[in-house]
Amino acid sequence: GVLLGLLKEYVDDTVGSPTDVALFLKLPYLGLIPEVRGEMSRKERTLFTVSNSDSAVAEAIRSIRAMLELNQGTGNFRKLMVSSAAAAEGKTATVVRLGVAYAQVGKRVLLIDADLRRPQIHKVFDMDRKIGLTTGLLGEAHLDELPRRTPIEGLHVVAAGPQVLQPNELLSSNRMKEVMDAYAERYDLVILDTPPVGAVSDALVLSQVVDGVALVVRAKAHSRVLIRHTVDRLKQVNANILGLVLNAVRIEGSR
Repeated sequence: GVLLGLLKEYVDDTVGSPTDVALFLKLPYLGLIPEVRGEMSRKERTLFTVSNSDSAVAEAIRSIRAMLELNQGTGNFRKLMVSSAAAAEGKTATVVRLGVAYAQVGKRVLLIDADLRRPQIHKVFDMDRKIGLTTGLLGEAHLDELPRRTPIEGLHVVAAGPQVLQPNELLSSNRMKEVMDAYAERYDLVILDTPPVGAVSDALVLSQVVDGVALVVRAKAHSRVLIRHTVDRLKQVNANILGLVLNAVRIEGSR
């Protein structure tokens, strides 16, 4: 049994522990988020920390918030990007939960859904996409019209907006930088949700208009090779990688 366990560990090429993050990826470890169990909708799972503020998941998010604040140093840090290597890692849930955690300590927080290909944040808060980031970037709506309130005090959301044919060109425009700078002056923290780095180049482009990048990796889901490739792509464009969050970690007794 011991030999089988060692063999399994040897052939397992996934990222599943802080040791994997430090040893194989050579990235700062921001923390882990326990897996949320039980039958619930995607919206309920994403907003789990709102209704379960004393849970292990909520405490983990607060710990990650503290690590991000420590990594920021004394600089002017107002723009954070959260991305992943592949789809279904839990980055959108992490974006929302981080936004809630910062808002709960009195920060004015703006979440921007910059995943123009598969946007999700508007679904979490039951919003439409008629007005959003794309309408702002195209000059079809004023920036003051885009942020919408959420039930969480201090937390606002900019939806992705109507679908566009060439999202990468829109996100890489000078207008996107202007939008980010403008919102950074109005909010204490702006958090971007982006497409996975490994899927399209949108996240690489957006990494240039933020102060730092946090990567979300679902535990035991993808190979180290894929994650390393993601990290290498971000480093090639000189993105400021703040660290990695392990998501959906199975911990016995957690909730």
